Amino acid sequence: MRRAILCFLYQDDKVLLLHTEYPDKLVWNGVSGYIDEDETNLEAACREVMEEIGVTINTDNLEYLGTHEPFDIYKVGRWDGEPTPQEPDIKEVKWFEIDALPFGEMHQGNEAWLPEFLNTI
Repeated sequence: MRRAILCFLYQDDKVLLLHTEYPDKLVWNGVSGYIDEDETNLEAACREVMEEIGVTINTDNLEYLGTHEPFDIYKVGRWDGEPTPQEPDIKEVKWFEIDALPFGEMHQGNEAWLPEFLNTI
């Protein structure tokens, strides 16, 4: 299975989610994407954050939270720039309270594993 990253920007008690369009629905999620063969997981996280929401992060500011196949999950609390959608399938970005995530509008099953990772924020 091809490896991927899932990255969450956070500030205070909030986490940034992207409202992303898939062929059959819109879902809220963190920044995600595949790891290219020529890059590390941290480099992939930095690249995906820039490509998807246009902010710059430093690998030193990424904190590894764990793995949920196929994703290595990271959080980051420092970045440069204002998060805004950079790709046509990302309809909006929005800050959510960690205890009020829209699980009904996220990928099915996220409520079973995501809280344990985000509770460290």
